[in-house]
Amino acid sequence: MLPREDLDVKKTAKTETDQSVENIIENIQKEISETTTAGWIYLGTFKEGKWQKATIEVGNQMAEIGAAYQIMDDVYLRNKKPAFPLYKLGQILGVVKVGETIKIMEIDEDVGKNRVWAKVAITSR
Repeated sequence: MLPREDLDVKKTAKTETDQSVENIIENIQKEISETTTAGWIYLGTFKEGKWQKATIEVGNQMAEIGAAYQIMDDVYLRNKKPAFPLYKLGQILGVVKVGETIKIMEIDEDVGKNRVWAKVAITSR
């Protein structure tokens, strides 16, 4: 059997290791969170001056760069907008959920027939 002081040292060493692992996990989670707070989302179909279907609360006007909007329908956050000619979608980074708020950083109205995509930053989760 180990003397009492050896048990205390091992217990202390384990605690330091646990703290180190916790710090690593916390840093990884922070990094993931930071990388998934911005990306491209599908805003909806905007045709003849009005939305046919929108994923944000915007009324009947086109979304504006710099403006903040609330999400009305869960939407995938992607690493890039669709690429032509086959409308290849970008990799999914996460989901922006109903009620979350986004800020528009860039808008692309030229993706497909009246399909509007925007580069956004998630401002509230």
